[in-house]
Amino acid sequence: MTKRCRSFLLASVGIVALALLLAVRHQPREPIYQGKPLSYWLVQLRTANRPQAERAFLAFGPKAVPLLGRKLKSEFSLSRTLYRAGWERAPSMVQMCLWPPTSHDDSYNCLLKALIATGPSSLPAMTDWLYHRSKYDRLTAILVIRETDPANWPNRRRIIEGLIRVVQQKEPGAEDLIGVATGALGQVGPDAHDAIPALTALLGTSLAFNRAEAAIALWMIERSLNLMPVLKRELNNVPFAPTRSKIMAVLNEMEEATKPFREMTNSPGRSN
Repeated sequence: MTKRCRSFLLASVGIVALALLLAVRHQPREPIYQGKPLSYWLVQLRTANRPQAERAFLAFGPKAVPLLGRKLKSEFSLSRTLYRAGWERAPSMVQMCLWPPTSHDDSYNCLLKALIATGPSSLPAMTDWLYHRSKYDRLTAILVIRETDPANWPNRRRIIEGLIRVVQQKEPGAEDLIGVATGALGQVGPDAHDAIPALTALLGTSLAFNRAEAAIALWMIERSLNLMPVLKRELNNVPFAPTRSKIMAVLNEMEEATKPFREMTNSPGRSN
């Protein structure tokens, strides 16, 4: 091993050791379930013990949200991103001495499952997250909120207002976030009537997925048959099978809604 490589190795190990020491010293006390801390149950969400882990997070409830929020912030931090990139490019000898980073997607999905498992009691905290500056906080909040029936949302008006704000935003790279918020507004149904102007404006976006989600949400809110041509057009534009299935389901609902009128028009006793 060259002197330069040894120096790099020692420096890397020292930085990691210092970071771990600081993290341990400033780590808030974790809630306990069946004698095990939150971090233990977070790992269990990736195993066959997932049902038990979900029961643990349901027992933690809102107490788990601040800790999971810190972990989420760490997951998207610059230092974590640089560590992943550095580990992937480091020599194998160096990699053997460092803790291998987990996949970003795996880590995020695990945190999301944990937040969902905390149950409806955590929705007030998730409502606050809807108004955070962090795009990832807002995305996570929507994904958690929409797991609960809108009829059971606490402070439903504030959640709807937060979702409308997301749909109206012009932040670059927020297209996925807007699409998820649009779908959540559709879940609300007629009570989300204040979202109609924002959703109607979204029909003119360049992204087919968001146009389709907006049309579906508008149908669920106002039941306008004028949306039928829009949905038929987007059926050929959207590349995602789940979204196409949703469009087909809505078109079937529209066909059922127009059936009485078609039968009346085609009845033998009706004059042309």
